[in-house]
Amino acid sequence: MSDGAGRVLLVEDYECVAYALAAVLTGHGLVVERPTGFARRTVLAKAREFRPDVVLLDFWLGQRDSLDLIEPLTKLGSRVTMFTAMDNPIVLGECFDRGAVGSISKIQPIEDLIGAIDDAIAGRDVVSPQERHSCIVQARANRELEGGRSDPFRDLTPREDEVLRLMISGQRAVDIARAEFIAISTVRTHIRAVLNKLGVGSQVEAVALARQNGWPPAMPANPARWGPSAPPADGEDRPASGAE
Repeated sequence: MSDGAGRVLLVEDYECVAYALAAVLTGHGLVVERPTGFARRTVLAKAREFRPDVVLLDFWLGQRDSLDLIEPLTKLGSRVTMFTAMDNPIVLGECFDRGAVGSISKIQPIEDLIGAIDDAIAGRDVVSPQERHSCIVQARANRELEGGRSDPFRDLTPREDEVLRLMISGQRAVDIARAEFIAISTVRTHIRAVLNKLGVGSQVEAVALARQNGWPPAMPANPARWGPSAPPADGEDRPASGAE
């Protein structure tokens, strides 16, 4: 950990969330910086320059996940803590297995969020060792389960996978947008993609097909296969401004 005030690298692509949180953390006495974009090399370059004690890492950076950032950020000496509204133990287990020390929820009270960041900076547990271990065990078991699966649902991207699960639970597009902190237009884009990949014409048919096929499985889809449907090239970047 660095001397003086704790240093936090905030990697969050939802601009209003990042701006508000940075202001709160700065007011709490922490030094907060953000990368200028979210390409892997941009985030890592900022981490090498800033040398943060903690990286607060959003799981979703646009259409892609941030799994490939966890290990290199950890190797730079930072404690990586995921920053997400998801509480899926399989997803979190994949993050923990790659070196993340914990997860901080976007929907918890701000006082609890600040306390969790203080714990991460001080080297204390952000989640209990038992919970962390349990999530890792589930994630590893799920990789084996997914290895033998062959069905149309395997072609879904992570966002589409999550959106379909929420559709099955009865949530509307507006509810999904609110829960996932994304624009409703983005949710509708994902819904259209789900329908196209499953070869159905409506959300009702998609839900019915999923139920007929026993989907989702007992454990969620394997995040190890996750990746963007059209990932940015390594030399491209997405500016650190604006929401999805």
